[in-house]
Amino acid sequence: MHIYQESERVNGREAFRTTLANFATRVATALSFIAAVLLLPTSVAPWVCLGWGFALLALLSALLAKARGVSAPSEIWKHCAVAVVVILVSRQLDVWITSGLMDR
Repeated sequence: MHIYQESERVNGREAFRTTLANFATRVATALSFIAAVLLLPTSVAPWVCLGWGFALLALLSALLAKARGVSAPSEIWKHCAVAVVVILVSRQLDVWITSGLMDR
């Protein structure tokens, strides 16, 4: 991100602040998921993380839609649909890889 901003000729100080804010946000988001996994029972944590992830995705999609001047429900629907597809494909790959490794 920092290199991109410098290539766009953003003020060096502003680029550094934006990069730092981006990094801090990513760390805080990751820590929120880690906290859920560490603090909640194993049977509950995945569902809470899934809900939290979709809530964050919906919020960010709505903010993006507002900034772009497009329909928020449409953007939320598209992003959540893609997330569901990615989750299902990832789960299926997990099953295939795990079963293939177990057969050896």
